[in-house]
Formats: sequence, C-alpha cells, structure tokens
Amino acid sequence: MSSLGTHLEAIIRTAMTEPLHYLLNCRDCGVDILLPLEMLTRWLASPEVQAKDTEPIVVVCDRCKRLRNYDLARKNLRPPMGRLVATANISEWAYLGWLACEDSTCKLRVPLFARLNPAISAEERQRESLDWIWEELRCPGGNPIPKPVLRLEPPCSLNCPYCDAPSWVEVRDYFQIGKRIECVFCGKSLTLSAEHISRLEQD
Repeated sequence: MSSLGTHLEAIIRTAMTEPLHYLLNCRDCGVDILLPLEMLTRWLASPEVQAKDTEPIVVVCDRCKRLRNYDLARKNLRPPMGRLVATANISEWAYLGWLACEDSTCKLRVPLFARLNPAISAEERQRESLDWIWEELRCPGGNPIPKPVLRLEPPCSLNCPYCDAPSWVEVRDYFQIGKRIECVFCGKSLTLSAEHISRLEQD
C-alpha cells in the first residue's frame, strides 16, 4: 500500500475510534480551540448556511475570553477546512446561534461558537459570559457587530427517527414546531412536531 493510502487508512481508523476536531489557535493568547467536526458538519449542512467559498465564524476563547472572527475556508486546504486532530473525548464547544451587525439593512450574519461547561449552572454560565470581550468583531460585509444580549443554555440533542443518529445538537431555540430539518447522516427530512420538541434532551 502507498504511503498516502496508509495515511488515509490511519485517518479513517482514528475517526472511527476517536472524535475528530477542527483546530484553531486563539489569535490573542494562542491557546488551542477544538471545534468538534461532527458539530461543524451538522452546522454546515443546515439550511441557514449558504454554500460559498469561505465560512466566516466567531469564536470565544475559553482562556482570554476574547471573541474573534475566523474563516474556516481560508486555512490549510488539506483537509478542506484546515487541520484536524483526534482527541480521547469530544470537546464541550457548541454552536450558540447567529450574530447580526449594527446595520439593520445588512442580511449577512455570522455564527457564534463557545465552550459550554456542563458542570456549571445556567446562571453561572450567564455570569461568565459578562466577562467576554467584544471588540473589533465584523460581519462578512465588514460592519461592526455590537454586543448582544445572550441567553446561554446547554445545547439540546435530537436523534434522527430514521437512522437513530445524533443528527441535531443545537440550542433549544433552533427547534421550532413546523420547521423542516434534514439529517446529515441519512439525508432524510423531518418536520418538527410538538412530540419531537418534547423529546429534546439537554446534553
């Protein structure tokens, strides 16, 4: 087997046993930021994400508490979204929702990702967010993003009723009755009902 084939086989074997994460480094303090690949895959497959060459995001550093703009597609193109690393356990980073800029006519939003410690209460998590440093954030159109009022809750999970895969792990507001969502594993669509909402489980 060629060295490339051996390398690909090792990647597949690792992905089957250890969670893969997309690695960022904080632009201010340099600490590693590990975004779960499974979470990013679900987010990229959601109807709210428009296919384009770049995927701008905002990430809160868990050490220095600064929020910075990052661009997934402008990193190393091997693999497509940048460097992947495997860890023994999946990290606690989560998608929190979309941020809008101060221009009310601008339709370009950017997603926010942060680490949510499941060991602390919602009240403690809300207090911690007050220390986040909101400076120099921009929407994809270049407009400043003001500090919003955040409601930080642990994400909820919902398994696909067709393949039983953990297809959706999102903040509760994402799940709305009548909303049509698609499983990134089997590709089948689901229209959310009151029964689905009642089955939501907090991670």
